[in-house]
Amino acid sequence: MAIKHFNFLAGQGHNMNKILEGTLRSSNPERLKRNLVRRVIDAARQPQTTRVVADMFHTTMEIILKSESDYEVAACQEVYHAWARYNR
Repeated sequence: MAIKHFNFLAGQGHNMNKILEGTLRSSNPERLKRNLVRRVIDAARQPQTTRVVADMFHTTMEIILKSESDYEVAACQEVYHAWARYNR
C-alpha cells in the first residue's frame, strides 16, 4: 500500500526530499529503503519544478555532509547525480 501511495507522490513531485529523508532515517528493512530510494531516483526523469529540485539538492547535500552512514551517503550521492542529470 505504501508503495502505491509513493507512486502517486513521485508523479506529482510532492515533498520528494522529505520522502527520501524519512526513508533513509527510518527503521524500515534495507530492502524497502533501497526500493524507495530507487523510486526517488526514477522520479528525477519526470519534469519537476525548480523548487522541488532545489529542495532535493539541499536535502541530499545535507545528508551527504552530515550522515555517518555509508549507505545514506552513497544513496544521496546517487540521488543527487540523477536529479542533476535530468533536471538541468
